[in-house]
Amino acid sequence: MKQLKQIHAQTITWGLGTNSFALSRILDFCSDPLHGCLSYGYKIFEQIQNPTICIHNTMIKGFLLRDKNIKSIDIFKDMLRNGMCPDNYTLPYVLKACAKMKKFGSWGVSSWVLLEIGFLV
Repeated sequence: MKQLKQIHAQTITWGLGTNSFALSRILDFCSDPLHGCLSYGYKIFEQIQNPTICIHNTMIKGFLLRDKNIKSIDIFKDMLRNGMCPDNYTLPYVLKACAKMKKFGSWGVSSWVLLEIGFLV
């Protein structure tokens, strides 16, 4: 983790502190349950002014891998509130979070997810 923080500091020093690709790589490492520190990654995520869909997906996946399913769904909701459209990676992560929470039911979170993104009318 110490090396990751040094890399993060270097990206800022080199003017890459707002570069989506560089930040997504750092967040990807932070979201790894074996090596990363998700709380550090989330602090970075909160500082990003306009996170991309890829960055959102990385955080959703990171919380999902740590069984923090509600946080995964909260990030998804924030993404939708900010007018972002989910991509092919977003929905499986969110539905998996719903499944882990056993929120599949007549109007559980999974139905809300599908309704919110336009799959149910």
